[in-house]
Amino acid sequence: MTIGKSSVRVASESLSRFAGLALTLGISRAYGVENFGIYSVCMVVAMGVVLLSDFGSGLHLTGHLGGEPNQVNRRFHLIAPIRFLVGIVGATFIWLFFYFGHYSPTWLYILGALLIWQTCIGWVEFIGYAFLATGRVWQDASIKFIAKILVSLGVLFLAIKKVDFTTTLFLGSIAAVVGAVIAITLYYKHSPRLPFGGVKEEWKDLWSQCSPLLVGSLATFIWARNDILILQWYGIAVEEIGWYGAVVRLQDMMLLMVIFFMEAFIVKMSAMFSKRDPRLKKYWVLALVGYGGIGLFLLLIVSLAPSQWMGLLFGAGFSEGGWILALWAYRIPLSFLRLTAQYGMLVVHGQKESAQLVVTAMIVGIIANLSAVSFFGTRGAIVSGVAIEFLLAISTIFLLFKKLKCGKRGNA
Repeated sequence: MTIGKSSVRVASESLSRFAGLALTLGISRAYGVENFGIYSVCMVVAMGVVLLSDFGSGLHLTGHLGGEPNQVNRRFHLIAPIRFLVGIVGATFIWLFFYFGHYSPTWLYILGALLIWQTCIGWVEFIGYAFLATGRVWQDASIKFIAKILVSLGVLFLAIKKVDFTTTLFLGSIAAVVGAVIAITLYYKHSPRLPFGGVKEEWKDLWSQCSPLLVGSLATFIWARNDILILQWYGIAVEEIGWYGAVVRLQDMMLLMVIFFMEAFIVKMSAMFSKRDPRLKKYWVLALVGYGGIGLFLLLIVSLAPSQWMGLLFGAGFSEGGWILALWAYRIPLSFLRLTAQYGMLVVHGQKESAQLVVTAMIVGIIANLSAVSFFGTRGAIVSGVAIEFLLAISTIFLLFKKLKCGKRGNA
């Protein structure tokens, strides 16, 4: 990928992510803590369904196919039916689970809208990966602008105008459907149509390559977001979950600094690893030291005035949750180190080992959160998260340098 194309990709990713974050801030400020608490829980559930239906296909397309258009198109048609069926079945099952769980109409409306919205965004991301895998960066940027940036800004406008919350999310889900249809149409305009499905050998090869990516991404998500579901399951006040969800989103904003840099240079670093370039180890040391230092700086800044930061970013009703941010802040530098090292594992083809670590962290994290929340409530979830983040960061860094030292490819 040329420097120009890489710049276009980073710019489109940056704009779409910032639009999404602006939407989150707008929702929190316009609709208050209680609605944001419901929104946080429902968003976790919806994103879990999307990740399951993704099947690790996005990373598979860009990381394993080497940009061969025919092969990418073939895999697209192989994966598409899986995404569609798992997405429909998963979303229906989750919504019915909440329905028979006697949740209020507000919960059901918000969950339904987010399931539709995030499923459509998942399709846009999938098609975008297919474009990226064959170097068609401008098409990827176009569909993200239409389906993610414009939709997010449109919903943000409705939030600013104080349109009813459920109506706002419903209109956003309809706009996301339109965006997904445009993305699919654009893909078929530039790619030949092939029959869906495949032979046994193709399915076996697809499973062997995608399953570690699926397990890794799904386990990472469950590990990072199970705390919100556990807090809701234990009956923690929805306002407190709203504060907690806001802090989670604040960390997501901070981690964009890692994501933007790594996604801009990951192709170059992968090429360096393929050539066994000895400078690669030095670059990762510098990256870890640099991002660790930035994380410590952010820890200091946030710790000085946590309530003020919460109120400034998310609205006056969130200031009371400053104590959550004050405790969570210790996780910030650890998350910077962990995410940087995980990108390194992707470069050195250590997806399988990285997935095993995350699965372990997920299992330990769920057990720890169930125990900690039952005794200490939200504070227990935060302390548990900091401890698991520390262990995962150290373990991933150790594995990264072990693979850099031996220079051997892991199982992809």
